[in-house]
Amino acid sequence: MDIHEGPHGRFKVIDHLAFGKLIHKWANDASTAPTSIEELKAALEPGIALVPTRYTQMRTVQPEEEEFILRLPPRHMINNTIEELNGPASDPKSTYAVPDFYFLKMRSPDGSPASVSNAFINNGDFFYSRVADYTISVCR
Repeated sequence: MDIHEGPHGRFKVIDHLAFGKLIHKWANDASTAPTSIEELKAALEPGIALVPTRYTQMRTVQPEEEEFILRLPPRHMINNTIEELNGPASDPKSTYAVPDFYFLKMRSPDGSPASVSNAFINNGDFFYSRVADYTISVCR
């Protein structure tokens, strides 16, 4: 089963840069943003991202600058992730995969790539840190 399939399916982003540019377009002209899962799939698949198969409806929200929307993840999704990350190290699901652009940003000045390590932060703590980051970050 692919990451975008099943009851805990997540977006499978193929091209983060293209996805970000599309979101930028939608943010500047909300009338061009998709209003249904079918429209979202048409805009993203197959080259930008695969939409989770579990989604049957969507809502687009664009707050004003003075409004903060506390967007909580579905309870079963966050708990499933923690359960998987706490699984045996031999289980591929216990590895916290990060998007490739993180490694591009973390290259050393000589161009050598960074590598994933649990030496300074474990997968669970990294996940919690990312949850905090994407819950409160607004285009920064």
